[in-house]
Amino acid sequence: HEAGSEIAVGYVNESLASEHLQRGEIQEARQIFEQTKENLKSCGCFEKYGLIIQEISLQAISGKYQKVKEAVHDLIQGDTPAYFSAQAYQILANTVLQLGESTSLAQGYIQTSIDIFEELKRYPQLLNAKNFLFQTYMLEGKTDEAFKLCNKIIHLAAKLGNDDLKASKYMDLAYLLVSRNGDKEFTEDLANDVRDNFKKAIDVFRDTDNFIGEADAYQSMANIYASIGRLEDALENFVSAKKLYKSERAFMQAAITDVLIGVLLLSYVLLNEHSYLLTMKHLDQALLYFAKENLSDLHWKTLYYISDLNHKYYFMVKDKPSAEIYKHKAIKYYQDMYFVIDDLEHESSSLNFHNGDNFGVTIESAYDKAYQFFISIGEDETAKKFRKHLN
Repeated sequence: HEAGSEIAVGYVNESLASEHLQRGEIQEARQIFEQTKENLKSCGCFEKYGLIIQEISLQAISGKYQKVKEAVHDLIQGDTPAYFSAQAYQILANTVLQLGESTSLAQGYIQTSIDIFEELKRYPQLLNAKNFLFQTYMLEGKTDEAFKLCNKIIHLAAKLGNDDLKASKYMDLAYLLVSRNGDKEFTEDLANDVRDNFKKAIDVFRDTDNFIGEADAYQSMANIYASIGRLEDALENFVSAKKLYKSERAFMQAAITDVLIGVLLLSYVLLNEHSYLLTMKHLDQALLYFAKENLSDLHWKTLYYISDLNHKYYFMVKDKPSAEIYKHKAIKYYQDMYFVIDDLEHESSSLNFHNGDNFGVTIESAYDKAYQFFISIGEDETAKKFRKHLN
């Protein structure tokens, strides 16, 4: 009875860990996961491999991609059941993309996953794997292949009753419409078609009380509006997304939205005292969350944007008494960024200095900006440490 009780607690804890993981509460997920391993240590094969997959997923979310690669390779080289091998290939495909490696390599891994799930008739998992393949087509700009696969995914999602994925594909169809339009004029007819697809997505999410999905739709709309220069529309939709994320306790998504708002303001809005304070507010809120959750990759990129903001504002107000405040803030945040990247580099021997996934900044470009700043204020010795990865 005692062993049975331990196993029951283990299953409950495993479910709780997954929920925390989905909400972006990484530290809580880790703590519960460690207890889950203890509860389920005497269980059978299925539970053992399920725990291994969950542990690898935690490492992936934390940005420890080299450890993920090693763990997945160990898993698929053993006598792992096909179902878990397919999951491992899917994680490996994502890791390859995060490291900025070949997209075709990621497609090879995900196709292996698709083949296994198809053979096992694991249709919900097959649906997710096909969706990942779709994302790789999007990355490569293969709009024709993406359109065809997107409609197939909508059909399969409808058959399986997966409303969330069906809605997300409507959002992707909106993106594809914009992508296919290229540099041509963004007509009102096109704007209506894009809005119609987002409306279909939002209606599905609202009908199923999926408020996080609704937030995702607003965030996606904001990204599209930002890409075509409709900045007020973009900001309005980002703010709507953040409110929903916070109300649903989706703190990681809310923090990411804060960074997206900060980048939008920093990139497109005339810098003055008001826009400086607003941008700093959003970036600082995100920074606190990423630091608390030890999300190193997102942490250093947010530090970069805060550094860049203070760097730019310092030169704007250089002749005013307050200028030294912003200069010292830029110094502090650039140096904090360096230390976070340095720690991340020691954790991952394959850290890619040219990969700009998540917020579109590479380590190489961040270091170059920091170098230029320290040279401009006469701190040549400090500048030198930002040259070590620049050729």
